[in-house]
Amino acid sequence: MELINAGRVCALPECHLLDFLPFHCDRCGKDFCQRHFREHSCAIITPDRVVPVCPICQQAVLGDGDPNDVIERHITAGCPAALKSTLPLRKYPCSLSGCGREEIVEFRCLNCHRNYCIHHRHQSDHHCPAVRTPTPPHPGPSASRPCTLPSLPVPNTVSAIAAARVQAIFARLGGGTGKPATPSTAGMKTKKLRAQGNPSMEPADRVYFEITSTPSPTGPQLRYYSKSWTVGKMLDEVASLFHIRNSNHIPSAPKLGLFLEGSTDPLPTDVRLQLLQPNLLEVQPIRLAFIEPGHA
Repeated sequence: MELINAGRVCALPECHLLDFLPFHCDRCGKDFCQRHFREHSCAIITPDRVVPVCPICQQAVLGDGDPNDVIERHITAGCPAALKSTLPLRKYPCSLSGCGREEIVEFRCLNCHRNYCIHHRHQSDHHCPAVRTPTPPHPGPSASRPCTLPSLPVPNTVSAIAAARVQAIFARLGGGTGKPATPSTAGMKTKKLRAQGNPSMEPADRVYFEITSTPSPTGPQLRYYSKSWTVGKMLDEVASLFHIRNSNHIPSAPKLGLFLEGSTDPLPTDVRLQLLQPNLLEVQPIRLAFIEPGHA
């Protein structure tokens, strides 16, 4: 009978497992078994709270508000790594018309090769002209009547290559069908209700994911992101979510990538989620992991 008082009962109502080595949550002050210590919905944790990492000193920066504003205030106030330099800091102006911001770190777009501020560094934020769909030229005054044909999309070379890579990934997952095998839909609605994200986002604009991380021991996270985002922008958010430093901008550093469940190929970072959505599950399992050296 003395052993009954030796352990603690898991605080999760659905569990109540008697654990002789319980895990105590410092945030909510409750005891849990090993499984629910990682998976319980702690009421003290603020949803979508991420700690951004300074691209100069590579240190986590605490602060309230938008992570981009937190980093900007940190750099403006005097980043320790920036202050070590005795040379005057070079500033890089944002190429987006009407912005006017200047950064001491260069954020150069890999497609249009222009420099942008930290707020507009993603293709979807600066409306990258290199991936914009051009329209056919106007027929001009010599034409006998106005052109009534619809605009035909002319795919950008970079986007077309990335789209082909995505289709190849889905084809390998689905045995040539272009869509991964569909698991049981039981519980999908519950997962969507539990998913966290920007509550002001329209439901039709959301793409749902169940995210796991190989470098981090934490459990899966249910999140939704805008279909207008690129995979690269989602990668930044997911790395911050799991508190993993994203050093993809450093040539010699290990590269992070997002992998669909069952795939060994990372998703191209310049593809929008809207392109992936028709082939994704209702709540798509996806994995954050380091890309093996030499992998395309």
